[in-house]
Amino acid sequence: MKRSLAIAVLLALTTWGMAQEKPEEQAPILKFYGFFKVDAAYNSAQLDNYHSPSIVKPDSITNRDDNSSLTTRFSRLGLFVTAPTIDGITVKGQFEMDFMAGASETSAPLRVRLANIDLGFAGGFSIKAGQCWDLVSPIAPMTLNPQTGGATGSPGLRHQQIQLSQKAGSFLFQAGAIRQEGSENEVLPAWQARISATEPVFGEKNAPLIIGLSGLYGKIAGDDETYLMSFEYQIPLVPVFRWRGEMFLAKNAGAYSANIGQTKGEGGGFWSSFEFDASQQIMLWTGAMMDMFNDSTIEGLANGSIEKNMTVVLGVKYQLTRSTMIALEGSYMESSYKNLGKADALRGMLTMQMNF
Repeated sequence: MKRSLAIAVLLALTTWGMAQEKPEEQAPILKFYGFFKVDAAYNSAQLDNYHSPSIVKPDSITNRDDNSSLTTRFSRLGLFVTAPTIDGITVKGQFEMDFMAGASETSAPLRVRLANIDLGFAGGFSIKAGQCWDLVSPIAPMTLNPQTGGATGSPGLRHQQIQLSQKAGSFLFQAGAIRQEGSENEVLPAWQARISATEPVFGEKNAPLIIGLSGLYGKIAGDDETYLMSFEYQIPLVPVFRWRGEMFLAKNAGAYSANIGQTKGEGGGFWSSFEFDASQQIMLWTGAMMDMFNDSTIEGLANGSIEKNMTVVLGVKYQLTRSTMIALEGSYMESSYKNLGKADALRGMLTMQMNF
């Protein structure tokens, strides 16, 4: 009897101990995404890049050689990794790349766009570290050319950085530090912050109202400072029609795609666009963007230096299937050079894209 009782107690203790063991952790969830993209373009004059131009070359003032391009280099591959939530902490990772590194067209090497880890905590607080999109100027104009806006009125890029975010209802408060490119001799990073409000005025399925104010400040070589201040907005006027844009001031912010991409100079710019969902398959858009130096910077520029850059776009997209679309975009580009005049070009772009 005593022996049977001892065995029963031992079995009970063993069962209770097994019940207290931590369950085996689930494997992370992997989700691949991206798209195959084919772009064909015609340019009426010489541009800084045939595939993704932002500036009309000064040679185009006298040399009107036209050109064309066909490329798949903007195709993209990405991966989201979501680890199981433990003790209320979520861990996510993202890696994204394209084929824009190097000059080879038929065997273009890979380029890392994003590589970061995002830790989420209770109460809406999160920490993100790695290569991310900058907090400043996160809204970008609708365009088929991924470079349109960079150096033309829509700053903001990807850098190595740390970001802190806190959600509070419709508001999002963010701050962070960026490792500045070309500033290895500098001890401190650039500092950035943004406050924004998002409200789904026409329901969750339609584009929300977004108002944001962001800024960046840092030191570059020597004692020169760099700053970027931006006001961004997305205003849905009706469920199928929205107005989006940005206005900014910047100094020595070429590394952040402001100041016409130049290392030195002070000025500002803007972009503004309208988007119309004509049907479930057809979308139309038009917009204008400009980046320019102020008078004091222009006075110190050497003859032939770029002083203003602008683009006007008009496009249409047709959704063939849920995953595949074709689109056509026309643009007028104009770059002004000190004491040389204006160089302009017309560009037509046809795109076919399959998302996955």
